[in-house]
Amino acid sequence: MFTGKFGVELECYGVDRQTVVLALSDAGIDAIVASYSGSNYNSWQVKTDGSISEYTGFEVVSRVLEGEAGLQEVAIVCSVLEQLGAKVNASCGMHIHHDVSAWGIQKFRNLFKRFIKFEIALDSIQPEGRRANNNRYCRSMTIAEDMINKIDACRSVSQLSELYRHNRYYKLNLQSFFRMGTIEFRNHAGTVNAGKICNYIRLTGAMVKDAENNVAIKQFARSVTVSESLDTMLSGMVRRGNINTMIANFYKQRQAKFASTQGA
Repeated sequence: MFTGKFGVELECYGVDRQTVVLALSDAGIDAIVASYSGSNYNSWQVKTDGSISEYTGFEVVSRVLEGEAGLQEVAIVCSVLEQLGAKVNASCGMHIHHDVSAWGIQKFRNLFKRFIKFEIALDSIQPEGRRANNNRYCRSMTIAEDMINKIDACRSVSQLSELYRHNRYYKLNLQSFFRMGTIEFRNHAGTVNAGKICNYIRLTGAMVKDAENNVAIKQFARSVTVSESLDTMLSGMVRRGNINTMIANFYKQRQAKFASTQGA
């Protein structure tokens, strides 16, 4: 059972923004047309987005959602977007925000170290364009040697932000914490598929929960394969009850698919 507060940002193109808002409203979703800087998180906002290569690019930004009811709302929005013919390409991303408004530096250190440990696994379930430093809007969290010690040396969230140059274009965006009290996961490729989105909300939510519960992070004692890294991450989440085996199998199959088509 997923219980956290969260939000999503879906980048896509091919439909007029007003058409999207009207269709969402017809489906019972409170939605408005907004500018790029719009900040009404009581409603779904359909915004402009200049990072998308198509001139009809737009971004659908959720209201603050919570738990299973929030996931069901995401599924409704995705169904509307698919019915309208919304498209994605390599310039599109899907971003997830999780509420961490009550966190201090220790929990952020936990999350960042966990993400770095499993970054190769998380990369392997995304297209090539979202891996390593292949995308300037979601750069690798490993920006220097000995990152774990550098993160442990941070005594405040501001120091951790300074380590990442106060820049939001990393796979984990800490800057959203200072504006909205969230941590943003930026590494997922663009999609309007409800299954992919809801699974990733649960997966990233499991990472957040582990950080919040101070689950120990042991770095790998030896070099591991991508598959070993993913298996370790998923089996731990299943064992702690944060995801189920269906989600774990979904990501194992996703990794295998990308490995077979891209030689990952």
